[in-house]
Amino acid sequence: MGEEHEEHLRIVLQILKEQKLYAKLSKCEFWKEEVKFLGHVVCKGGIAVDPSKVEARLKEKLTSTLVLILPEPREPFEVYCDTSLKGLGCVLMQHRNVVAYALRKLRPHEETDGGVSWDKDGIWGYKGRIYVPNVGNLRQDILKEAHNSGFSIHAGSTKMYYNLKMFWWLGIKGDVATLVSKCLTCQKAKIAHPRPSGMLQPLEISQWKWKGIAMDFVSGLPRTRASFDVDWVIVD
Repeated sequence: MGEEHEEHLRIVLQILKEQKLYAKLSKCEFWKEEVKFLGHVVCKGGIAVDPSKVEARLKEKLTSTLVLILPEPREPFEVYCDTSLKGLGCVLMQHRNVVAYALRKLRPHEETDGGVSWDKDGIWGYKGRIYVPNVGNLRQDILKEAHNSGFSIHAGSTKMYYNLKMFWWLGIKGDVATLVSKCLTCQKAKIAHPRPSGMLQPLEISQWKWKGIAMDFVSGLPRTRASFDVDWVIVD
């Protein structure tokens, strides 16, 4: 076996010499029963994964990666969340085992005074106002309370937005306008003030009945019990 290996080695070296290819002696090993290469072991029996690499990788996974469990849909869950001035974190657990987790670093605009940030009491703030997250019906509840309560008495868009100055979220002004425009009480009691469309144009005086007829639709009226909100007006 040794003589055969020696003959194979002589042939390989001769081919390298003929092709003018050279190897660095300090990086060469001879008369080895096996060779480790790229996480594998090459020997006369074939190629196998290096056991030391498998053990190291398994140890790394077990000590650095969180092992998750498959949740039971009918069992109760627990949610733990925390935050700091640098990031946010949330963990979903079941029976003291981790089901899922999420971590996120605060974006640059969230760490500055110009964006949303946490104060020392753990409250989201934006330029001195309380930031209201989009959770459930929280924003809509605040809008309805500010519009329908006995203290506000169906305030208009401008006044209602001013009353909510202590709160902020992206699009709050549009949400206020939408809620006021859909309020049936406001539609019945308040007069809209659209821009004038121009000078009124008189109708031509008819010379005979039914010779000239003008008609128009008046829309935007409060709905009746039969769900009608448009009047058809005909002038002879």
